[in-house]
Amino acid sequence: MSDLFIHRAEMDRLDEMASVWCAAFPGDPQEYVYDFLSELPRETVALIGECDNRIATMLFLLPARACFRETSYPVRYLYAGCTHPQYRGLGYYRQLMTATAQIVEAMGENAIYLHPADEVLTDTYKRLGYRSGVYGG
Repeated sequence: MSDLFIHRAEMDRLDEMASVWCAAFPGDPQEYVYDFLSELPRETVALIGECDNRIATMLFLLPARACFRETSYPVRYLYAGCTHPQYRGLGYYRQLMTATAQIVEAMGENAIYLHPADEVLTDTYKRLGYRSGVYGG
């Protein structure tokens, strides 16, 4: 297993990012993927994990707010987290999620919000330490 280099994505890699997305989520129309990538809000953080100068895993952190007891908090909504099928099973997404939590905390955000598309993904995030529901004090 090669080392994974995790960093913010540059949008000049849009084609490679779209390719990884479409390989990971073959049911998503390519037109939707390109529309999403080309119209990201400026505040979006796109993180990628590279292996041998190729994107192995990636995710997007969209700006959002969570309301709890009549107070609104800045959070990040994690969207389209994925790993290219060629790199699955190597622990790369786990490494990316660990780095993501550190980055979100350093940004001063209060939480990462997830809404997995299906039960398999819900189980995956639970194994990574995420919990169902909203928690706060």
